[in-house]
Amino acid sequence: MIMNNKNNQQKSDLVFQEQIIQLLEKFFDTSFKKDIDGLMHGVKHPTQLMNNRMKQLISPNKQCLPVGIDIPVFIQSKTEPKATVVLLGQDPLRKYKDIDETKVPDYAFIGTPYSIHHTAGLPSATRVYPKLIDCLLADGYNVYLTDVKKYYPSSKKITQEDMDLLVEELNCLEGKRILILSGHRAKEFYKKNENLLSGVRDIPLPHLSGFGPSSEWKKLAGSAKHDAKIEYVMEQINKI
Repeated sequence: MIMNNKNNQQKSDLVFQEQIIQLLEKFFDTSFKKDIDGLMHGVKHPTQLMNNRMKQLISPNKQCLPVGIDIPVFIQSKTEPKATVVLLGQDPLRKYKDIDETKVPDYAFIGTPYSIHHTAGLPSATRVYPKLIDCLLADGYNVYLTDVKKYYPSSKKITQEDMDLLVEELNCLEGKRILILSGHRAKEFYKKNENLLSGVRDIPLPHLSGFGPSSEWKKLAGSAKHDAKIEYVMEQINKI
């Protein structure tokens, strides 16, 4: 499935890969066809009535929070790709200001990692992601966006189910893959599953967003500003 990203005309088309969608539908025991249609037409968060499987996954003590599910996205470079860079996020955080509160707690709010299908209005702290993606595409890399946990809210623990799904998902991607491990969950996942991921290289980093540890970025990149982070990340990728 291919969608045109109307909010970012300079980017290549976003692609929802059928094989990975099938993995996700099996994991959540549902169909995401209508949700993907909504995303394709610019809906920020299509909603889906939660089934028993979704309710089972959500932490019981966090049922008052809006539920988020992110669908992974592939972005094809317009030139011969050097590799696929995987931006591995934490989880699909949802905030009340971004959703229809009347549908909490019965519905899940569907989206994409880093809200890449709808970047208009992103807070300044997370604008680093579309800027980094633009740089990667311009430099000849494919980009794949996904989360360690596909649902929010959840416990801090990464379950075996979470890890099995992500391993299978990442092994669906062809060719050379470079994992950007930004955040503790991504690093924990890779440490436990490195031997199950064939042909994958990793780059461990502090959290990329403006909510991350600025002191660590100042040590690595000389600054915690977005441009400095992106320059550092691109340097590390091009060394591989």
